[in-house]
Amino acid sequence: MRPLGDRLRLEAGYKGDLNVNDYAQRYEVQGEAPFLNDFRYTLQRHAAYGILNYDLGVFGVQVGLRAEQARTEFEQQTLGETYRKDYFSLFPSVFLSFRPVQTHQFRLSYSKRINRPNTWQLNPLSDLDDPLFRRQGNPYLDPEYTHAFEFSYSWISPAATLTLTPYYRYTVDVIRWYESLDPATGITTVTFRNLASRDDWGFETVGTFRLGDRLNAFASVNVFRVTTDGSNVDTDYGSDAIGWNTRLNTTLSVMPGLMLQFSYFYSSPLDVENGRISGRSMADLALRQQFLSNRASLSVRVSDLFNTMRFRVEREDALFYQRFNRSWNAQQVFVTFTYNFGHQNQRRNRRWDENGENGRPEDVEGVFIQQ
Repeated sequence: MRPLGDRLRLEAGYKGDLNVNDYAQRYEVQGEAPFLNDFRYTLQRHAAYGILNYDLGVFGVQVGLRAEQARTEFEQQTLGETYRKDYFSLFPSVFLSFRPVQTHQFRLSYSKRINRPNTWQLNPLSDLDDPLFRRQGNPYLDPEYTHAFEFSYSWISPAATLTLTPYYRYTVDVIRWYESLDPATGITTVTFRNLASRDDWGFETVGTFRLGDRLNAFASVNVFRVTTDGSNVDTDYGSDAIGWNTRLNTTLSVMPGLMLQFSYFYSSPLDVENGRISGRSMADLALRQQFLSNRASLSVRVSDLFNTMRFRVEREDALFYQRFNRSWNAQQVFVTFTYNFGHQNQRRNRRWDENGENGRPEDVEGVFIQQ
């Protein structure tokens, strides 16, 4: 980071990653030879970024550019096949802010993001869990790129903040699951394809509240419309749906050092390509006790408290009608002990988040079939 005068600042950086993942799976069916599914996935990235910040008092401007070279290799060892991709990407970003007074802020932004396919979306060897339902990855998948535009208004006070954000996101090479039926064998095969594009329009409201020193709360509601264009895969393949989701998180200080936290998420039913996904919800409850002058802590967290993280999928085309339920098996109990030695570096690597990987944890339209 380097100041260039009183109001201008330059920031630059480099980041390199090498990830190598080895998987070995073995299926055994009585009376048959074992079935192996071994593969290795390697991702190598080199990225450099530059950001200019210009402070004009009530106005702020930030312009950035990230350049990234990525190399991937998927080696399906059971089949003896290797698939490689080598691609270069640019990720520009622009953030404009206006704060006429301390209690009001306006922000306009644009950023480009990337979402890479997962290993289970790439593996071309189908599983043997169900003889009539095959899950098979596509090693030729491309990453999807999203252009995100947002405008937000924030009202800020010592006890609460309220943020209103209309947004638009345009995604190309959208990764979607694609299902087909072989009438001769009755076998359904689910794989993944890159659809032409996806458009998301939405409006999100976020509120944070501080009630004294003991209770903090966060709540959000997001209403959106999403359309997909899969005409590059099939003539009429696509979707047009309206949905909404909401989040709630509350933290209560029961006594000094003892914190209780409750969180809840709900997402409405949503139409997808040739089908519909039901609504889904999940609640978590956590308790944390600090001791030894806050250097150590013991926490207990119960995820999916009411065992509701499940959903139903209905799909239909000219050849078949399908209805099934899926569950994340998310109901679990976690016990965590933490002890801090010395001074911990809490610096967030936010520059890489702004122009980096993009994911939608609530987007099950292409995730459910991994369960």
